[in-house]
Amino acid sequence: MNHIIVYFNVFSLEAAQRLLFFKIPPENWGLLKMFLVFLEKCPNKVRGINGSTIMVGDIDIEQDALEVAKKELNG
Repeated sequence: MNHIIVYFNVFSLEAAQRLLFFKIPPENWGLLKMFLVFLEKCPNKVRGINGSTIMVGDIDIEQDALEVAKKELNG
C-alpha cells in the first residue's frame, strides 16, 4: 500500500490512477481496486489504458484480500 501512496504523492490523482492501471496486469485489478477504495482514491473510470476506457465499477474487489487487510489495519 505504501507504494501506491507514493504514486499519489508524486503524480496528480488522475495520472497516478492511469499509471497504476497501466502497469498492473488486468488479472490483478481487483486487488488494486481494493487498495484504491481503501485509500478513497478509486475512480469511476480510467481513460487511455491500451486505447480503451476501464469502467472500474465493473471490476470485482478481491474479498479475501479485503478481509485480511481489514484485520491487519484495524488491529
